[in-house]
Amino acid sequence: MLVWTWGRWADVFIDFGRELYVPWRIAAGDVLYRDLAYLNGPLSPTFNALLFALFGTSIRTLVVANIVWIGVLLVVLYRLLSFIGSRFSATVACIAFALLFGFGTQRITGNYNNVCPYSHELTHGILLGLVSVVLLVRHRRTRALPALLGSGFAAGLVFLTKPETFLATAAACGIGLLLPLATRTEPCESRARPALLALAAALAPVAAAFALLATAMPAGEALHGVLGAWPAVLGGIGGRTGFYTAWAGLDFVWFHLRSTLVWFAASLAALLPFLALGLAIRRPGRRRLAVAAIAFVAAAGGLGLVSSIIDWRGMGRPLPLYMLLIAASAAAPLLRDRSHGRGEPAARRLAIVVLAVFALVLLLKLGLYSRIFFYGWALGMPATLLSIVALVDWLPDRVARRGGSGAVVRAASLGILSVVAAVHVQAIAEPLATMTYQVGSGAESLRGDRRALTLLNTLEAIEEHVGPEETLVVMPEGVIVNYLSRRVNPTPYYMFIPLETILYGEETMLAALEADPPDFILFAHRPTPEHGPEWAYFTATYGRRIGEWIDREYESLIQIEDPQMPEESFGRMLLLERRGRAGASLPALPATPMLGSMPPERGGAAPR
Repeated sequence: MLVWTWGRWADVFIDFGRELYVPWRIAAGDVLYRDLAYLNGPLSPTFNALLFALFGTSIRTLVVANIVWIGVLLVVLYRLLSFIGSRFSATVACIAFALLFGFGTQRITGNYNNVCPYSHELTHGILLGLVSVVLLVRHRRTRALPALLGSGFAAGLVFLTKPETFLATAAACGIGLLLPLATRTEPCESRARPALLALAAALAPVAAAFALLATAMPAGEALHGVLGAWPAVLGGIGGRTGFYTAWAGLDFVWFHLRSTLVWFAASLAALLPFLALGLAIRRPGRRRLAVAAIAFVAAAGGLGLVSSIIDWRGMGRPLPLYMLLIAASAAAPLLRDRSHGRGEPAARRLAIVVLAVFALVLLLKLGLYSRIFFYGWALGMPATLLSIVALVDWLPDRVARRGGSGAVVRAASLGILSVVAAVHVQAIAEPLATMTYQVGSGAESLRGDRRALTLLNTLEAIEEHVGPEETLVVMPEGVIVNYLSRRVNPTPYYMFIPLETILYGEETMLAALEADPPDFILFAHRPTPEHGPEWAYFTATYGRRIGEWIDREYESLIQIEDPQMPEESFGRMLLLERRGRAGASLPALPATPMLGSMPPERGGAAPR
């Protein structure tokens, strides 16, 4: 998968540019939150800046670091899944991780993989959350104090990433610490002590981050930075556009609920014949192996025959229900068992409950539309792998304990999983086939679809017209241009899409532009109708005062356009130069109020 997808993990315009630009500027001396507006916690950009400082600022530095991160994640997953299942099911789950989540993407926009993620807070947070879970389980098995402290410390690091990863970690570890207390077999003081120690360990990295930030900014700003996206989440900022409502399935509630139940029923119906067959076969011997082989062929062939009429985008819908079933089935014996984690079987059940809770809370971010593509490549990953262990291990084992053939159920499950993996790999192949255009070379190279040509032409125009020490702002999105051209944005704001405009406020962003106006502005035609009509066009339906200021202060210099690309997909870029800028020598194009993302009804189509 690494070789097949090589160089085609990142989107050439959307999101990943932030993951490059912010650590580059931190490594160059800028201070997060003071010089760089940033929504999430400080851990990931600071860690990536440290990588740039140690190994050089380049795309390759992040790629290699993230490949190592994937290796560590696979080790953690394998150890955890082989403990709650078998080495075989853990291997199958890790292969599924590589095929479904590790390297490819089902969307043309990329960034939905672990090599070049749209948010390192997700990849860092999920791994650290799983480390916290593993160490907590180890503590419950051995009562080792270092494992407990390590679990709490890892959870504290997760707090410095994103709210959803911390909520999942906190819920999982909270269950892991509190569920054993239900037996009341230990004195109250000894039952509370592990939770207090874990909490103290979790506060240590948070306090350290606050202290470091407070050396460069007022305490209030430092606290706001440590809190990351929590103020925005609690303030309901995401609900002010239609985008988050739609991708969480809250726009058509009954449709998504019905679809979830249909997929859940269909998945059970696909397994029932093989469960019945496995229970019916009672005699051991070669007959069981032959029937298992037939079950594999029947499951894979039958599903493969109808795969073309299945909307595979819904395959992740039943995951929350799976997690609830798994957590309940593992917690029930625990509540009856007075040992609570002191024996190996009890510790294994506790680990299952904790991992299921971790996976379930991550799925909550997806709302009523759980999936394994788009944001589900990260949020749906733990639930998918846990479901695979259930299919390959726990379900066949239950059939075997009833005297049936678990091999038949296991073979059928593997047949179904083979088709799912094949369909997903085929879906990955489609966007990969379009990524044939290369931008940059050596350590700074990446490949993309035809939009990469626009990016390449834009970089050439900037190299020709914008001096190395001159400043540049890209609007409303496309900060990767700043990174690849090594042109600095003089303001803290490098994205002007709806969420950032709502979060920081148009007046604040305009004040920063007026206080330190860039020498050049690059307008990318990037409409955002997915956020709703009022957020569809920057400078036309939102950000109008910024647009008026640009019309007064800047004039058109050069337009880059690909006639074969839709304009709404970064098909047109407009480079604007500040009026009366010292050193300006090139003749300017006529000034136009038709900036890059304005709708046709305001300014008409720009000339080709």
